[in-house]
Amino acid sequence: MIDNPESRCLPRGVPKADAFDLHKIIQTPELIVILYEYQTTYRQIFMDDRALPQNPNPTWAGYSAGHWEGDTLVVESNGFNGKAWLSGFGNPTTDAMHLTERMRRRDPPRSVVANLQGTAVNQRKEEEGYGAVRAIDPKTGEKKWEFKMLDVTDAGILTTASDLLFSGGREGYFYALDGRSGELLWKANVGGAVASGPMSYSVNGRQYVAVSAGNSLLVYALNQ
Repeated sequence: MIDNPESRCLPRGVPKADAFDLHKIIQTPELIVILYEYQTTYRQIFMDDRALPQNPNPTWAGYSAGHWEGDTLVVESNGFNGKAWLSGFGNPTTDAMHLTERMRRRDPPRSVVANLQGTAVNQRKEEEGYGAVRAIDPKTGEKKWEFKMLDVTDAGILTTASDLLFSGGREGYFYALDGRSGELLWKANVGGAVASGPMSYSVNGRQYVAVSAGNSLLVYALNQ
């Protein structure tokens, strides 16, 4: 998929790099450095009890600070540039992601395979801005409902006679909403940003909805 940053020879980003890349770990009491073989990139984890910065310079690897909980290394990270994917199927990140990783060596000294657990949390606040699909009463200008997204959207909107509303956004998801209430009925990870309007057509009495995402065209059949 051409929208995947790796297809354009860009870094994998964290935590994906820790799961896929061959790497060497250099450990000192105050700093851990991870050297990745892929694209000769690196990551620093500060171990000197410092707090994460409030407004760090965004990078692919982010800004990391760690501490030990028994034999488990706990790493908190922020300052990501929001350009990496969490998987090869989309799942894009944002620059507001906060990552918590817990790393523990399994059964030492027989195994050198790390047990890595990670939790990525999008901490973007509502006041920082968001994208939305809104229904407005054309007679009164009153907002009837609003469906919020984590990012702005370049996609168009398609509605059907049965009051289904289809749209998508830069997050890599395609949505079906209830056109009367704005309730989320269904969504699909389409592996790339949705930047055009969906279209609908019928074949032999069956209705289909098509949408362009990234460099792919996806088609869904509606329930009869």
